[in-house]
Amino acid sequence: MHERYRIISYIRFALMLLLLNVAFYISFYIRFKIYSGLYDLDSYLILLLFSNLFYITSSMIFKNYELNVPFVDSLESFKKTIKVFGLFLFFYTLFIVLIKGYMFSRIFHLYFISFLLIFTILFEFIFSLYLIPNILKNKKFLRNVLVIGSGKTAMVILEKLRSSNEYNIVGYIDNEDRSIENLGIPYRGRIDEFEKVVTDIKSQGVSLDDVFITESLEHFDDIKDFIRICEKNFVLVRFVPNLHDIFKIKNLKYDFFENIPIFTLNATNILKIECRIVKRIFDLFFSCLVLLLVLSWLIPFLWLLYKIFMPGPLFFIQDRIGKNNKIFKCYKFRTMKVDASNNKNFIPTVRDDRRVTRLGRFLRKSNIDELAQFINVFLGDMSVVGPRAHAITFQNKYKEYIEHIDIRQKVKPGITGWAQVNGFRGDHPDDEKNSEWIRKRFEYDLWYIENWSFWLDIKIILLTIYKIFRGDPNAY
Repeated sequence: MHERYRIISYIRFALMLLLLNVAFYISFYIRFKIYSGLYDLDSYLILLLFSNLFYITSSMIFKNYELNVPFVDSLESFKKTIKVFGLFLFFYTLFIVLIKGYMFSRIFHLYFISFLLIFTILFEFIFSLYLIPNILKNKKFLRNVLVIGSGKTAMVILEKLRSSNEYNIVGYIDNEDRSIENLGIPYRGRIDEFEKVVTDIKSQGVSLDDVFITESLEHFDDIKDFIRICEKNFVLVRFVPNLHDIFKIKNLKYDFFENIPIFTLNATNILKIECRIVKRIFDLFFSCLVLLLVLSWLIPFLWLLYKIFMPGPLFFIQDRIGKNNKIFKCYKFRTMKVDASNNKNFIPTVRDDRRVTRLGRFLRKSNIDELAQFINVFLGDMSVVGPRAHAITFQNKYKEYIEHIDIRQKVKPGITGWAQVNGFRGDHPDDEKNSEWIRKRFEYDLWYIENWSFWLDIKIILLTIYKIFRGDPNAY
């Protein structure tokens, strides 16, 4: 990205952070200066500090500080900003709830969030619809580029360059005059005439900034001499690997080992260390919330009900397969008679299963039995969202249908998942249709792994809550 574009992106982020602080100050001034009232200044300063941290974290998750100015249209920029605001609001509200912030004025919260939303929308409107278009109209922000080659890789690069607002294509050179008529890009000459081509371009009052090399180095008589010419004319050299077919592969990521480009297949965001950290922080935060606000009273309440109606252990603990095929103890509230809850001779639950007690059937229908798995989330064996954890016997059985089912074990299993909110929960009641059902469920799990984002997790959680209140026909 152009250094000037990068600076604009950082300035944009700094201004948005400044607007947050301005919104906070205005809200504080209106609430306590215009309409007088008692307040603890230290508490509000701490709240301001955490508000900034929440906003920075939200921006990092959605990479709002790395907005690639010339490539992002107004709608995409606005969507990203609203996502950041939504996540900030989630963190902010959760923080107030967890600390039981009675020392803060509720009217102040209303002012602050309202002003922040208004400022955010106005700023994004001015930035995207006025500032950026005017910047891009200035020709000094365009980089003049020359492409070497006219093969498939060159065609891909030329299409990308033409669709961007950052580059101006001055032409291409190749040892064969293969005119790219449909793109309307002028042919400048042969590769061995490069120095003359550069001189001709400069004589037209155009400063050449970049050269994209898409051909093999065997086409150059002396690559060192070519680089010397570029350095003398202050031209940036960019080598494009001749990997046209590989570009079609989904989830292809590249990185560098020393100076060697490395292409990685099936590289997804969820496997990146920074994304795993974000997911783990959210899991800890969410599980602590459930443990403190729900399970702290639900466990003793259920224990009392079990003593009366379902004598026996409170939890059903079963061996499940976790990340990297590691076996862990999965917790659920017991819903069956004691003799039927044998972990070693486990038989899957079917509709109207006689082993399930009345209380157990209610727990299953309401999904309350699943809440015990937040203990596993807190311990780090599971995540709030992910592919459902399989029992060992089921995993071996499913391998008969799906050869590469172990791909699911790249990530931690979840309490809920993309397959579950799309209706693929448990096995199909019809054995003849079960193999296709499992394949479909696997496809949804695989899609989740390949397309993971923090926002997708939030979406799945909200869809899960909706399905719980609506009622899930597969919960029995």
